[in-house]
Amino acid sequence: MKMTPLIHNVNSNMKKFLLTLLIAVSGITGFAQLQSPDEFLGYKLGSHFTPHFKIVNYVNYIAQQVPDMVKVEKYGETNEGRPLMLVYIATKENLANLENIRKNNLRQMHGNRNDRNVMPCKFGSLAAQLD
Repeated sequence: MKMTPLIHNVNSNMKKFLLTLLIAVSGITGFAQLQSPDEFLGYKLGSHFTPHFKIVNYVNYIAQQVPDMVKVEKYGETNEGRPLMLVYIATKENLANLENIRKNNLRQMHGNRNDRNVMPCKFGSLAAQLD
């Protein structure tokens, strides 16, 4: 069965994401007991289409196994009601310090501007407050 280019790209991108997630978490934690995407899904990743819910389940599985180093936030839904997720992978210390890291990044982005409390936004009324 020949995959269409769109399906192939989705599988390829999802495969890269899941393998990166596993490598990053395994590298940080050294946990050998984490299941690979292949083990979790029950088939070789990329061998056929993987539904969105299975990807979300795997991400949640990793987050449950190493809660001190992986944080998952739902930031919205697709038009079809599927969750849109943001995944943070970091050391325990950095994960506990995400807000300060975000503020520091915004300060560095703005350099030495006088008004460092408000991040300008090209979307009009939206502005991110630092404090």
